[in-house]
Amino acid sequence: MKLIAKYNVQVRGHIYAKGEAMEWDGPVTPRIIANFSAADGSGLFVGQTDEPRGPIGDKGALGDKGTPGELPLDPPPETVDEDTLVKRTLTALKREGVMRQLDDMGVTYPPNAKNDFLARLLLSAKGEMKI
Repeated sequence: MKLIAKYNVQVRGHIYAKGEAMEWDGPVTPRIIANFSAADGSGLFVGQTDEPRGPIGDKGALGDKGTPGELPLDPPPETVDEDTLVKRTLTALKREGVMRQLDDMGVTYPPNAKNDFLARLLLSAKGEMKI
């Protein structure tokens, strides 16, 4: 199936630029879902194949989950406030890890910036939070 890169990403030793097409024959994993979209711009789902999905009531669209005519419900995503997200980031990466990731991404920051600011800047650069 043909996939389009949402971001610059390396797969199987090749770096795909944002918007570049890739022919994919492997399983659709969460990593693929996070970094690629289908050739028509639609989203991907785990276990997706080249075979077209049937209508909602078709067993092919649901697999063995749910009953015909109903979509299986996923649990709602966990919502985390920004302060908690910043604290988790700092706990996991520490100041040096945050600065290293910012440097790798090419994001500039003042050398005397506080840890909280650096973590928010990193999360913003990754698109996980808006400043």
